[in-house]
Amino acid sequence: MKKLEGIFGLKIDEYFDENKFSIISKEIYHGDYHISIDMPPKPNVLFKDYSIRCSKDMIIKDISAKTLSPIPFEKAKTRQEDIENYFIETYFDSYSIYYWEFENFMHVYEFIPYDKKVIPLRSDYRNFVNPNETTKELTLTLFGESDNFKQVEIFLSNKDENKDDDPIRIFEDQDIIKFDTGKGYDIDVSGL
Repeated sequence: MKKLEGIFGLKIDEYFDENKFSIISKEIYHGDYHISIDMPPKPNVLFKDYSIRCSKDMIIKDISAKTLSPIPFEKAKTRQEDIENYFIETYFDSYSIYYWEFENFMHVYEFIPYDKKVIPLRSDYRNFVNPNETTKELTLTLFGESDNFKQVEIFLSNKDENKDDDPIRIFEDQDIIKFDTGKGYDIDVSGL
């Protein structure tokens, strides 16, 4: 099984040692530290603005980064889809993957670890908790003030609460799209 534990060499639920990083900013909101770092252990050439949220005892709760600069909307949309396809293809054999879309710019994926005691395609599978691994949420958002130029933000966290609405899709074999789509460029997946 390939586990989705973190991105950019940072792992959710691990201790964050501030002494090993160049800290750009550190603020506390609602009892958690919001920390921007210069470079993670495994940076990706597509991203910048790496940040994490930690509990007061410095346990990583979520990880995020943004693509380098605003790019034309269609290219940003393609980049969002390529990164999503990479995660789906990489972790499909180890997780039941649920998908939501909000306003066509925010895509949320719920990665529920397989439990040998539960059939993963049951409609109520989301209600089961694997005792050895928490469910992860991966959110990829297109954002930016311009309608024509956007950035992509990637955000990985443990699932905090159940969504009230049903997912748009539960991924099955026929839904898998190779992330190397032959679009004439390579996507850097280092650190993802």
